[in-house]
Amino acid sequence: MLAAREERARLQKALLRRFSKPLICFTLNIPGPLKSDPEICRAFHRGVKLLRNRFTILHEALSLLDTGCEAIFVVEGDPVRLKIQCMAIEEADETGRLYDLDVLDNEGRKLDRPHPRTCLICCKPAHECARSRAHSIEELFRRCMDILRRDRQRDTARHIAQLAQRALLFEAAVGPKPGLVDRLDNGAHDDMDFFSFLRAVPVLSPYFEEAALIGMNNGPKDLFPLLAEAGMRGEEAMFRATGGVNTHKGAIFSMGLLCAATGKLYAAGKPFAPDPAFSLCGHMVEDAVKTHFEGLTPENAATVGDRLYLAHGITGVRGMAAAGFPAVTKVALPKLRRGLSMGLSLNDAACGTLLSLLCVVPDTVFIGRSSLSRWQALAAELSELLSEQPFPGPEQLDRLNQSFVSEGLSPGGCADLLALTLFAHFAETQGC
Repeated sequence: MLAAREERARLQKALLRRFSKPLICFTLNIPGPLKSDPEICRAFHRGVKLLRNRFTILHEALSLLDTGCEAIFVVEGDPVRLKIQCMAIEEADETGRLYDLDVLDNEGRKLDRPHPRTCLICCKPAHECARSRAHSIEELFRRCMDILRRDRQRDTARHIAQLAQRALLFEAAVGPKPGLVDRLDNGAHDDMDFFSFLRAVPVLSPYFEEAALIGMNNGPKDLFPLLAEAGMRGEEAMFRATGGVNTHKGAIFSMGLLCAATGKLYAAGKPFAPDPAFSLCGHMVEDAVKTHFEGLTPENAATVGDRLYLAHGITGVRGMAAAGFPAVTKVALPKLRRGLSMGLSLNDAACGTLLSLLCVVPDTVFIGRSSLSRWQALAAELSELLSEQPFPGPEQLDRLNQSFVSEGLSPGGCADLLALTLFAHFAETQGC
């Protein structure tokens, strides 16, 4: 430790002589003998990335030592201003409380804090607790590791939410999609357009992040009530963004489940894989779905999906979720992979995937706008078309779109399943 301090001081003097600019010296406050492990190094690199984004850095020197991770940055700016910014980083969240950001002015003088840092455990002034040894080294170390674990969870949850956001944006953009909003036209919808989706999707990202964290920190049977509560907040955010238009109510339910399942796999130390992820979705909701359908009567059937269940036994997205979304794992994902392996663009492979879903999924949005017999006839027609041409070109898709628009038909349920398929594709190919 003494040798590391001496080397750090030597390097600081050399950089001050070379640049005559302020320095930011970054280490982590980790009590105890263990100063470097994968968790600590991950937090260090995240802090380095934060500092690179926040300051104008002229030069940097990083050291990953057994005595701890260290970084020295030569930065542009007024030292007092830099100290204020560094203190803001240290106090922004609990992870920042582990950052030790010293600022040295052009002459090598260390700028002091105007107020002391607080203890990680009791929030009293840290120097008082250190002097009185109010907390054991073991207790402080466990607290630091808990902070780093939660920070890693939040990082992963943000990544999961970004995948969900990307999947929904790609689903909206893919086209031509018969009867659906895409970047080319509004399909059979006169209350929304492509820009409605662009407004709605970003405000749902915090909900998907929360769903992932719920999955990480709760048992499978406890997840659905927590997700339902979070989903209500997601719906409110969507309606505010769209001026009251329902662009993603179904996706909030289904994509929220998938984000939670992905978080649950992560917490178990397992990489994302479609079958276990969608199976977890089923475990989360099977009891709630069973209870919902058992309690349905003509008097309390509040949605189109409820009424279709009573009339035809169609369980809609609830039933698909309780079964683990088999249309995604057994139909949509294989179809998307096939299209991509043939060299098709993601757009064209996704269009064909949507049609394959519509062949096998009794879409309650579509049936609610027409009838069960109309969907059955369409499914037979599409099955014949896809047997001859698995991935129809834009001309056939345009003709289907015109037909759907003329009848006011929209396969919104299949669109949500396509978004789940895209999420699974991104998570598989880009890591999660």
